[in-house]
Amino acid sequence: MSQEKQDMLYIGREEQEWNWKVLYNCKLAIIGCNNLSQKQQLIGNIANILNEADPKTVFKIGSFQYDTDSINSIEHQDFYNLLEFENGPTAESVISAEFESRRMDFVQILLKLYSMLLKTPRTELLPLASYQKSVEGPLIGYLRAAEKMEEGENKEWVLEQFQSLEKIRWFYDKGYTYFLDESKPELELLLDLLKGVWSYWALTSTLENPQQMLLILDIPKKLTAIDTDPSVKEISKQLISFMVSLTDEITLSLILSTETMFPVPELNLRYHLYLNYDSKDFDWREADNTFYFTPEIIDRWSEGSQGDGVWLDMALGTKKELSEITNVNVETGNKY
Repeated sequence: MSQEKQDMLYIGREEQEWNWKVLYNCKLAIIGCNNLSQKQQLIGNIANILNEADPKTVFKIGSFQYDTDSINSIEHQDFYNLLEFENGPTAESVISAEFESRRMDFVQILLKLYSMLLKTPRTELLPLASYQKSVEGPLIGYLRAAEKMEEGENKEWVLEQFQSLEKIRWFYDKGYTYFLDESKPELELLLDLLKGVWSYWALTSTLENPQQMLLILDIPKKLTAIDTDPSVKEISKQLISFMVSLTDEITLSLILSTETMFPVPELNLRYHLYLNYDSKDFDWREADNTFYFTPEIIDRWSEGSQGDGVWLDMALGTKKELSEITNVNVETGNKY
């Protein structure tokens, strides 16, 4: 049999193995509060160690505790042009139907968010639009429809929003980063998440050479909290699910970072790493929920531990306690 090169990540003092490049293993959820745990340090260490091995591997969508000033000071930045991408046809292939369907999914979410932001019914905002998929994507058809809207503030706003899709900004700082500004209101933040996820999906569909990638999705709590608008939560889950599905299609591994349990259970991710967190949607302090973890971890979290967690393999039903979770090592070897 041919040899397949594998990279094994080891997390924590107890060195929990994560064979992150293997399809069956490639999805990991990390649930932990940014302030009560060392989750961000762990994510940063994973990104740094993989970036050192291959500077084209790591992509990140989230805030990652940057602020606007620090992100703007990063020298290396690129702009992705979604309108240019949508001006291309659907390739003739066995996956063309799935590709075209996902293209339309993104466009419909975009228009739904526009209608929510303008507080205008979706059917009244833009009429149905036609397009020629042999030469373009659905976004171009809706751009033409927008140009034919009745003159007024709504038309100006929609056209300005479409223009913003020509310059979706990514930074390069130990990996490619799309920055989410968590100070924005929910809907504006969700629109930014859409742009990051959509542009990443578009980029991966146009890569000429195979490339192993790790996508780190760090979802702001205001998009997933128990009291967040249900429509916002549902769109957030849908966008995350698109990236989860993408791991089955290309050489992509995924780390989903949240401060809440939602939407992790719905996404069928094999591995879960729980750190100290404070979320009402699945409170570890409640007696009915403690079975999910271990008594030792519950005690440590109750004492304020930031570096302890529990690793769950949902396929095997196993648990492992981890300490000093920011310890990250990688080992390359051959597997037969």
